[in-house]
Amino acid sequence: MPCTGTIITSRLRITPVDNKDIIELHRLWTGQHIRRFLFDNRKVSRSRTRELIAVNLELFRENGYGIWGFRRLRARDLVGIVGYWHFRIPPKLELLYAVDEHYRGKGFATEAAAAIRDYSFAELAFKELNASVDSLNTSSVNVLHKLGMRVRNRSRCKGRTVCSYRLGKRSWSHYHLNT
Repeated sequence: MPCTGTIITSRLRITPVDNKDIIELHRLWTGQHIRRFLFDNRKVSRSRTRELIAVNLELFRENGYGIWGFRRLRARDLVGIVGYWHFRIPPKLELLYAVDEHYRGKGFATEAAAAIRDYSFAELAFKELNASVDSLNTSSVNVLHKLGMRVRNRSRCKGRTVCSYRLGKRSWSHYHLNT
């Protein structure tokens, strides 16, 4: 069930991240805001970026999902990433997204995440979507609410409050038909 196609929205071209994206992806992941929330402020080396891309390609080959990069329709620069990754022990598949600091506040994260949400329910037959976010990351919290996701629980992790969100397919169908 590999995803080899491109997903197009009104402003974005969304494609699976691969080896050609390493320089832009590494730049994105080493930005202070993204590193803080996505990597718990740990530095990400270029070799680690390469390793994660290899895992991503395997996820797409096996499951049809992973991390997509998104760009504006008529531009080449990577605006951000969106997709699914296994977090925690035991691993749990969760939605993730990140936007380059130059493009924040323009609705790109919501647009890309909504496209992937819809693709996941309609094409991949997901039964539910899950996401976790540091409660201090208010931009990400707002995106999850716009996607129709609701808080399932709150927990403490490394001294911070983490909110877990969920959206079931039935709720998505209802939400999707009424938006």
